[in-house]
Amino acid sequence: MPDLMRLASTVLLSYLRQTSLRETDVQRRLREETSRLQESGWAVVPEQAQFLALLVQISGAKRVLRLGTFTGANKKDYGAYFGRAMVLVRTDGVLAFNNVFWSGNVLNMATRKNPRSPSGR
Repeated sequence: MPDLMRLASTVLLSYLRQTSLRETDVQRRLREETSRLQESGWAVVPEQAQFLALLVQISGAKRVLRLGTFTGANKKDYGAYFGRAMVLVRTDGVLAFNNVFWSGNVLNMATRKNPRSPSGR
């Protein structure tokens, strides 16, 4: 069954990229080149980047702060970052968080007892 899910996900991702991804030729070539790197798994996927750009556009944001791997942000400090962001964000502002579903483990009953899993906390 997991192989069928992986195949379905691959087919779905291919479909999404063909029908809804709006990236320039330069962005596409950069994505393809980046995907060849060993560290490519850390890069934001283009669908997520496109969604974040949409959030910026519809919210009218003039300032954006993105914390992540390449900014040197340590996960152990995320709580402090969240607290500071709550002070800085405007009343009608948006806070978006990456990996909140933890690869689907939030919904997996087997991981709910794992203290490292968000659903186990």
